Amino acid sequence: MIFQKNPLSDRPRIEACSRNSVFYSSPMYVTKRQANELTKDLIRSLTDNLKSASDFLLDVLKQDDWSFVIKAHALIESAVTEMLIARIGEPVLKPIVERLPLSDSQVGKMLLAKQLGLLSDGQRRFVRWFSELRNQLVHKVENVSFTFETHWVKLDSNQRKNWRESIIHYGDDDTTTKAWERMVESSTKTAIFMAVLMLMSECSIQQQQTLNLRKLEELSKVTMQELFAKAVPLEEPATSKKPRKKRT
Repeated sequence: MIFQKNPLSDRPRIEACSRNSVFYSSPMYVTKRQANELTKDLIRSLTDNLKSASDFLLDVLKQDDWSFVIKAHALIESAVTEMLIARIGEPVLKPIVERLPLSDSQVGKMLLAKQLGLLSDGQRRFVRWFSELRNQLVHKVENVSFTFETHWVKLDSNQRKNWRESIIHYGDDDTTTKAWERMVESSTKTAIFMAVLMLMSECSIQQQQTLNLRKLEELSKVTMQELFAKAVPLEEPATSKKPRKKRT
């Protein structure tokens, strides 16, 4: 959200847009107090959500690799669902969205996220890759003893390249990306932990920004009504005067 000076009054104007796509493009007018409260509410919600996600992931990180993949994937699916529901703006559709497969390229949540401009190509690629790994592990009972270390050594060069490129969706530049790709080889679980945490952060940001923009829109409507009421006061209706009777 971008705050600007309101040319009509001392109230700030907010140009509202999202990180990956423009959600609202027209200026909205709110009071300085309202703008501050919205900002504080956004920061508080993001902080609470990210702390909850990181605490959960840190706990899961201590568990065996099989449990880590299953539970981290469940956390991703829940976060993606909440993000989509927030953007769609119809809570009654939540049961339908929940039933959509996470990574199906035809009818899945990733396709919906792409159409709504909510996640980047790299983020969606990671989710699809992680879903494939999760499905491989969950459908065979012998995979409960899965470990990243033993699995990694079985991968050929092309598969390892795919793992590195799929997991690291959060590098800022080539140098940091390559450093994180080396982390995939030396500590795969840690690299995936970071990938999941970064994805959770993006989902939370998108969800909370959408909710706050809707609050902003409602506040702006009230503020604009107040501004126009002051700028164009209602005229009092003219009182009709009865003609005086002539004295005879």
